[in-house]
Amino acid sequence: MKKKLWLTTFIAIFLFGTVPFNCVDAQENPAIKKEVIVQGTTSWKEVGIKIKPTDKVVITASGKVYFEPSGSQSGVDPNGWPRNTYKTAWPENWNFCDDPYPEFGHAALMGKIGENSFLVGQNKTITGLKGVLGLGINDCTLTGQYSNSGQFKVLIKVYRKK
Repeated sequence: MKKKLWLTTFIAIFLFGTVPFNCVDAQENPAIKKEVIVQGTTSWKEVGIKIKPTDKVVITASGKVYFEPSGSQSGVDPNGWPRNTYKTAWPENWNFCDDPYPEFGHAALMGKIGENSFLVGQNKTITGLKGVLGLGINDCTLTGQYSNSGQFKVLIKVYRKK
């Protein structure tokens, strides 16, 4: 099958200078497409999608989470507050507790599939993992004195091999 596809693609490029849409062995349409909201107060939220090792998962996120009740100066995109300036910019927050994943930005969008946790940030592509997909915020103080507000809007696309 792959040999036939390769030959068809080669002939199409040679004759037409391009590949006809129906000859491409790419998955144009995701098997699963889901949009979820991750509130700034979310430690982990399972999104109801079971991932297979052969799946390609593409996650994109937008929005703002505010990790300080005083408001807009603490607003971060899904990449979070950069770790290299967090301690000096927000010393009270820094001293209050340790983030679950100190190697990633403060209040960043995190993902988890099975036992594997990773930074999602504004976009992430994942392959080779198995388990239920979860999303959460990299912050130890989701509520209380240093409570979070805001949300990230997350689009998840799962491409499955046929």
